[in-house]
Amino acid sequence: MKGMFIGWDDYKKVIDGISSCGFKWIRDLALFERTPSGGFFVRKYDLEWMRYAKSKGIEPIMLIDFQASTPIPEQVAIAKAYAEDTKGLVNVFELSNEPFNFGGWLQAYGGNYTGRNADGSTAKWVLEFLKTSNAVADAIRPIRPDAHIIGLGGCSAPLNFRMLRTGVSKSIDGIVEHPYTFSMPPERMPIGAPVERVYGIRAGDSDFSFKGLMDSYDNEIANAGVPRKIWVTETGFSSFYEDPSSIGSLYMGYTEEAQAAYISRRFLQCLVQPQIELVCQYDFLDDRGGNPVDPEANFGLLRSDFSP
Repeated sequence: MKGMFIGWDDYKKVIDGISSCGFKWIRDLALFERTPSGGFFVRKYDLEWMRYAKSKGIEPIMLIDFQASTPIPEQVAIAKAYAEDTKGLVNVFELSNEPFNFGGWLQAYGGNYTGRNADGSTAKWVLEFLKTSNAVADAIRPIRPDAHIIGLGGCSAPLNFRMLRTGVSKSIDGIVEHPYTFSMPPERMPIGAPVERVYGIRAGDSDFSFKGLMDSYDNEIANAGVPRKIWVTETGFSSFYEDPSSIGSLYMGYTEEAQAAYISRRFLQCLVQPQIELVCQYDFLDDRGGNPVDPEANFGLLRSDFSP
């Protein structure tokens, strides 16, 4: 790998470390390559790390990335290849990652992170993203009838609620939530009932509590008519040092001791919420070489040099 995740190149070293901690799941992206005839297959590197993870008793959650620029028929063909090539290795497929941040959806169709137009209607980017998500899920389901297909994908419960109200395929049986607190302790969330004025949809409670936010999923899931659990595939706290370069960051820089306490509290919170199926810490190893003043580079349980 290159760029921010270069520390993950030695996947055996990373997976051995994850195994030694007792963790049982890894959530990561898998990439595809093309055949000479125009077909698709999962690249050898990803199949290798998945096999190694399985040998250590660890289950992979495979993130399938898709872009607004990729036509749906092509994306469906890619998804089918993922489903076929990972039989026996993967039983959870996560459809895209934070579509308001990645995939080019806002750039292609306009709108903002709330998914709400000025007149209160649903933004086109949400409709197009859902169209692709539903098509991909419906393509995977016949090939992998027993797999979990999870999606919607965000840090924003109101956006997930908007998608559920718009129409999510029955093939998608889990909702992805990334409940980052950004600059608050784990019991508080940036989403609560008062932000209805921004999103046009109420989520959470007046105390902006984590419990209130998770509990507010109950009615939305019931009204959508398909039993679904919440999969927290990212949550974490950064231990960066604040300096002039980080002014304006969403995140607060915590000490490593505070980071450890907050991660533990977040896991305990998730364990007692009946809506939550699974929780993943983001992430295991500091990224971007562990640049001490970069908020995104200091979420790891380990520093970039693998020291605890």
